[in-house]
Amino acid sequence: MAEQYKKEISIRNVLGPSTRNIALLLSGDYVPLMAIVVVVGGPLAWFVNNMVMENSRIEYPSVHGSLRRASSER
Repeated sequence: MAEQYKKEISIRNVLGPSTRNIALLLSGDYVPLMAIVVVVGGPLAWFVNNMVMENSRIEYPSVHGSLRRASSER
């Protein structure tokens, strides 16, 4: 696959495209894969983070709770 891209780049350089066009050609195959990674990985990371935080022995204070206490003390 890399050899094919190398040949395509060589041919396209001879024909005179810009560097931007070559970069778009090479990255075009990876953009859909990266979109899938973001769509799957984002919620998965959130879920795992919540599981770890729930099972943690240390209780972290809620930001919203401390804001409510600070506003009620006035």
